Amino acid sequence: MQLLNSASGQKMLKRLDTASPGGSFVEDDPANRKIEAAVTGDWYGNDGSGGGKAKITKAAWQIMKLGESVLWVHTSYPTAF
Repeated sequence: MQLLNSASGQKMLKRLDTASPGGSFVEDDPANRKIEAAVTGDWYGNDGSGGGKAKITKAAWQIMKLGESVLWVHTSYPTAF
C-alpha cells in the first residue's frame, strides 16, 4: 500500500490509466509498470546474504491493469536494505 500511495506510485498509476484506460492482460504491454519507492516504517526481509533479516528501505512492485478498475500487483520485492 505504501508504494501505491507514494508520490512515485501515484504518478505511475496515473500514467498507467492514461496508457491503458480499459486495462490489458498482456504481460509485455508497455502500459504495465514497475513502481519503485522508499519504504517507511519497520518492514524486514531477507537480503539473500544469509545474515538474517534486515530492514527494507526500498521496494518494487510490478503492476498490471486488468480492467477499467482492476489493478493486479503481479509481484513485489525489496530492492534495498
